[in-house]
Amino acid sequence: MEFGGDTEESAESSAELVIALLIGILLIIAVLIFQFNSVKKTVFVISVIPFGLVGVLFGLFLFNQTLSFTAMVGFVALVGIVINNSIILIDVMSDLEKKYTSRKSIVVEGSASRLRPILLTTTTTVIGMIPLLFTSPMWTPLALAIIFGLLFAVVLTLLLIPILYYRWGSN
Repeated sequence: MEFGGDTEESAESSAELVIALLIGILLIIAVLIFQFNSVKKTVFVISVIPFGLVGVLFGLFLFNQTLSFTAMVGFVALVGIVINNSIILIDVMSDLEKKYTSRKSIVVEGSASRLRPILLTTTTTVIGMIPLLFTSPMWTPLALAIIFGLLFAVVLTLLLIPILYYRWGSN
């Protein structure tokens, strides 16, 4: 016979979620390497994920929330969104390699062409999460994780990916 409580179950769930997140990231890496046929571009895409976590932790701290199970679920969702934004940016820059020979032209044109779509999808996602802040306290950490993680990560995506591509991209 075993005795345990909510804390033990929460710890088990959190550990399982971390394992699922790591497996998911490994699968994403494999798909990205296959899609881009480049480890370097895959590293560019994945490099933004830790910055999303910084935004999540900042938002939770700002609103005096703990890193709960729902906050971690929000981080898992955030990883998908942030990777999608990075893929869009890298993919456009890769396509522009056929048109331009200058890395500066590729980065400037690619960043300018994807700025509006990335900002609009981020804005709609953030606005869509705001009602969760005012529902059950259980959903507040999830909403905060997505909102602050995404706001922090999108700024860094729009800055970091072009810098990395300009510095170490193809060509």
